[in-house]
Amino acid sequence: MSIWDNKWSSNQLYEHPVPHNNGIIGRIVRFGSGAYRFQVGSAYMSCPQEWAARIEHDETDVTRKIRQAIDLLAGTKHAFKSTAVEEARKILEAIIK
Repeated sequence: MSIWDNKWSSNQLYEHPVPHNNGIIGRIVRFGSGAYRFQVGSAYMSCPQEWAARIEHDETDVTRKIRQAIDLLAGTKHAFKSTAVEEARKILEAIIK
């Protein structure tokens, strides 16, 4: 694995935050070296590292929260199914008696 391999890239497009680069839209990429670059098409340009790190944190935090919500829903679905099966069993037993 090279230090130039892409370790993370943003899910969204962003406008470059530096005033002289206003209007340039691209993705943020973090390489294996830990450095962030702003990707526009196949070209890369520098960008403020703190800004890029904050965006990575925000995007990965949102992804983590979505995964937690999915896990919670899956657990709720399982609990609901268990309760529904138990209720159906009770109803069938009452009918049989």
